[in-house]
Amino acid sequence: MKNKILRLIPLIALVLGLSACDDHNYGGEDVAEGSISFASFGVDVQEGQTVVESRTGIDVSGYLVKIVNTATGRVVMQSAYGQLPGVISLPVSDYKIKVESHEVQPAEFDRPYYAGETAVKVSANSISDAGKVTCRFSSIRVSIRYADNLRPLLGDDVTVTVNTRGTGELVFTPTDSRSGYFEAVEGSTTLVAIFRGTVNGQLTELRKELTDIKAGDHRIITFKIKLPDDFPDAGGTIDPSTGVTIDSSVENVDRNGNVTFEEDNLGGDDRPGQEGPEGPENPDNPNIPDKPDSDVSMTAPELVFDEQMDCSPKNGIVNIHADSGIAHLYIKVDTDNDDFRDIALQMFGEGKFDFADPNMSEESKAQLEPLGLSYGDAILNQTDVPFDISMFIPLLSGFRGTTTFSLTVVSNNGAELSKSLIFKAE
Repeated sequence: MKNKILRLIPLIALVLGLSACDDHNYGGEDVAEGSISFASFGVDVQEGQTVVESRTGIDVSGYLVKIVNTATGRVVMQSAYGQLPGVISLPVSDYKIKVESHEVQPAEFDRPYYAGETAVKVSANSISDAGKVTCRFSSIRVSIRYADNLRPLLGDDVTVTVNTRGTGELVFTPTDSRSGYFEAVEGSTTLVAIFRGTVNGQLTELRKELTDIKAGDHRIITFKIKLPDDFPDAGGTIDPSTGVTIDSSVENVDRNGNVTFEEDNLGGDDRPGQEGPEGPENPDNPNIPDKPDSDVSMTAPELVFDEQMDCSPKNGIVNIHADSGIAHLYIKVDTDNDDFRDIALQMFGEGKFDFADPNMSEESKAQLEPLGLSYGDAILNQTDVPFDISMFIPLLSGFRGTTTFSLTVVSNNGAELSKSLIFKAE
């Protein structure tokens, strides 16, 4: 076990070294360098089709400015816009200057995400101008509305849950006037909205998928009562048994101001109170499939899920299965050991890290390969994946405390399963 730990020491030193470097030491003494000048650098924000200059309209002093090496994907400098240096020296290479309103979150209320970038080339012994970056609305906005003929029938328990199948989720209530903002992930263009609660005293659960979504879209979902053509005028009284259904209309406004309108029934016999429980135990509604939880599974021959273990297991393989293929495989590391926390943050960042991300940076790949961890195409859309953390277990024995690896697998049909591996080193 000691030999295994010794073999991992260079990796630990590398990871810790990434955060220990001085901010202004971006290359060795023998590396040719040039400079980027921020003297005339500016950030504008595009609101729809209107560009608002930062000097007059929007405070961008807190916007994040990152310089990214184009070849490696590595962030070589990060600063708030209001704290940028006048000039920065960098090794000769091609770079991107990326500007973000904030670190994008999987889902959040009332906080739109703006981003933009520009390319700059650093040449030996010369100064390149940083230029100007225009930030555009780059998240997905979702608003929930209720038609006047439906709102009086809504119970206090009504919610609409909107999720991105594993990366983010927000819950709207009928009193919410807020919009939700979701991270736009390349290759993941589906949101799911689930209406739950009582309508006119009858329990209702409906599901709506929003597809072909891209950064900059605003999807407005309006729920309303739909009456049949022969519905009798009963003085404003609505009885679900007479054929009342709930419809949804979806309006999409993109960031260029273009509007499309989709009229779409939520599917099946969606008469309030007629859904009943899902699955084959409901013979009155056989067309609703089983919940997809059985689509995914996780097994580990020598590990115990959700219970504390020591660091003795030699086999750290977790066998992951998804009938419809794996869409996401997230890991989140929590530890009470400060040293290991620094390592985990450098490798996986804060929050959840997606091993199935098809757009994973080259820097992340370089850190995962020495550990023998699968990523990218080796996981994405696969039905069976042996996820091996064997090399982590002896490493943990050198860091006293408790460390939890939280694994979450999300299948292509939206099923989700989470389990934890909890290790304690004395």
